[in-house]
Amino acid sequence: DGVAALAQFMSFTRLTKLSLSGRDVGAEIGVAGVEALTRCAFFSRLTALDLSGNVSAPDGLQALVRNTHPESPQLKHLKFAANCVSAHSIAALAGWKQASCLISLDLGSNELGDAGVQALCHGTFPFLTKIDLSDNGLSSEALSGLAEACTAFPSLTEVGFRSNPVLEENIRLLRAAIPLSRFSLKLQLDADEEEMEEREWALD
Repeated sequence: DGVAALAQFMSFTRLTKLSLSGRDVGAEIGVAGVEALTRCAFFSRLTALDLSGNVSAPDGLQALVRNTHPESPQLKHLKFAANCVSAHSIAALAGWKQASCLISLDLGSNELGDAGVQALCHGTFPFLTKIDLSDNGLSSEALSGLAEACTAFPSLTEVGFRSNPVLEENIRLLRAAIPLSRFSLKLQLDADEEEMEEREWALD
């Protein structure tokens, strides 16, 4: 209802960034809210959208993909963390026209599994520089998959992989897959249970 009210009473002609994350609004908009949001006049002008923790439905991301006009490729930064996103929804994202315009993508704390990362690798993200896959029940095979599919992410420089098990050999594979024209890949990992560590893997 809140999103519908936004659509009805406010045009927000200059609005380009919108955060409706759970921590900001305190209540879920759900799938119906996502659908209402895509009908707002300002939606096609958004360059950054945060719906983290505010949909909590397996088909929430699909609703966003399905209802976004194909000729509205303005969105550059998408946060959709903690929304029960599954591998099935990621397949829809990978085939989304707007995905080719994304610069950053936050899918942390979802339910992707290795199958979700595999589906993601079937997409094309030429401008994506940062992706967060933290806390998604991923194994080292997911990191290996990213390395093998590096052509899908030619601009990638930062991967969030916290709270997922990872092996040093898989880090080396991903590092080796990054084009030499790029300076570094920042891979965010758990240092231990209480402390996070960001490790930078230089390519020189």
